[in-house]
Amino acid sequence: MRLRMNPQSLEEIAARTNYQTKHAASKAFKKHFGIPPSAFRKQTTNTSLLTDEENREAVTLNPVIREIDDKQVVYIRIVDWYGSPESYRNTWKQLGEFGVKNNLLNKDTEWTGLSFDDPTITQPEKCRFYACFTTNEIVKPTVAFGVQQIQGGLYAIFTLKGAYSGLTKLYYSIYMRWLPNSEYVLRGGKSFEVYLNHPDRVSENELLAEIYVPVKKKEE
Repeated sequence: MRLRMNPQSLEEIAARTNYQTKHAASKAFKKHFGIPPSAFRKQTTNTSLLTDEENREAVTLNPVIREIDDKQVVYIRIVDWYGSPESYRNTWKQLGEFGVKNNLLNKDTEWTGLSFDDPTITQPEKCRFYACFTTNEIVKPTVAFGVQQIQGGLYAIFTLKGAYSGLTKLYYSIYMRWLPNSEYVLRGGKSFEVYLNHPDRVSENELLAEIYVPVKKKEE
């Protein structure tokens, strides 16, 4: 998504995504997607999510712009199509049980998600996702459970009310409508989601989730 929506050179994008050189970034990109970054950038963007009848209505996007602190998360990795009922339900259950067993959960715990692939490019069953919860405790990683930091800084925060299936549409509205017309550009860091209530405790229409997009002012 960064390559598609950001006018930065490959050298700049490589530096922001922890690759030492543009050649290393290009090699990794081609290995994963089967084409070099330059060819990908020339492809016509898949805008089907924004042009069907349901999505032709303008989406009102009024993000909160806020600085946040670094977050430490415990996560389980999922490789499957986004929202796969069996994979996701089992994984979130395992994650919750791990948190309870190790006394890592409290009133300040946030349940978060990190998506690593664009489902319009990557084969759906190969999309990578981290199911996470935040903690300030020292946690030793295991084979199943990893630990990593979500970078703090300035974020544009968008709220979705309703089914999680609406997250993909919201992401595309953010990157293809809001961002190009805003006073912000993407900066280093990853977007992530925070789930504000539990799908087993509220109806689908009452679900609340936030998307955090790392940004900076254009002039910076």
